[in-house]
Amino acid sequence: MKNSKVIVVVILVALVAIVGIAIFCNNVRKYELRIPGLSDVSFISLEQQDKGVDIRNEEEIQSMMNTLGGVNKVTKMPSTQDKPVDSEDEILIKLNKDESSFKTLYIYRKAEKYYLEQPYNGIYEITQEQYNELSRVLANN
Repeated sequence: MKNSKVIVVVILVALVAIVGIAIFCNNVRKYELRIPGLSDVSFISLEQQDKGVDIRNEEEIQSMMNTLGGVNKVTKMPSTQDKPVDSEDEILIKLNKDESSFKTLYIYRKAEKYYLEQPYNGIYEITQEQYNELSRVLANN
């Protein structure tokens, strides 16, 4: 009789633990890159150190938006700053709807990997090719 009570208590504790873990895992924030649609971007601004350009050519905008749209590998690192920390080769990208309304993104290298960071909305791993495609626009203008 005493053993059956112990077994019941152990089973109840295990069930509570399983339910608690399931609730915790379900509440972990899932990041999703939020970029505007192509029709909502009138120009793209790129800045790196002391160089900056505005891209207004529709073909270049579409190419860049296609590259950004292909970013989907979310890391487990949260974005908790206005800009990346301890990054190298950082490029600021602003997807401008007009002169005062824009979405901010950063692409950069860190520890031999490449990332796209949307402040307060996640850090995404990108390929070196994606980084090069976006940084090439800055270098060529």
